[in-house]
Amino acid sequence: MRHLVAAATLLAATTAAWAQHPRHVHDAGPKPAATQTLATREFIAAHHKMMAAMDQPYTGDPDADFRIQMIPHHQGAIDMARVALSRAKDPWTRQLAEAIIVEQQREIYDMRGWLARHGYAAPPGGEPVHVIGWNSYRTLPANAGSLQETQGQSWTPGSGLARQAR
Repeated sequence: MRHLVAAATLLAATTAAWAQHPRHVHDAGPKPAATQTLATREFIAAHHKMMAAMDQPYTGDPDADFRIQMIPHHQGAIDMARVALSRAKDPWTRQLAEAIIVEQQREIYDMRGWLARHGYAAPPGGEPVHVIGWNSYRTLPANAGSLQETQGQSWTPGSGLARQAR
């Protein structure tokens, strides 16, 4: 029995020590693809930028710390969505990227406002990105998806995500 307790204690101690190892929490980054395309390199750069920006000192206030960490996290999502918007071929991916950019920017704006009202400095990031242009999926009419939907395509304009306010 004593050996069992000793073994369990040793296992618990080494597991706890391993969990504290920095590479256990977050690996060094995304694993490289076998063939790195320009898009892959841009995604990796966006990931590294996000991880560096999230290295912010903690305040001790969980409300502030949550927002301080989420701003660069959201900016990372925006940066990755911009890569998808410029490189992806699937229309649904492009539509999702547009929606992420718009929503994450709104949330960053809200979080920055909360931090300012409570006397905290916000980390950099979250500058507005205009994504709705002449070729934007968000500018299609609400009924544009019916033909694509019947053809079984993966994206249907007007499915709700890209519906324009009228």
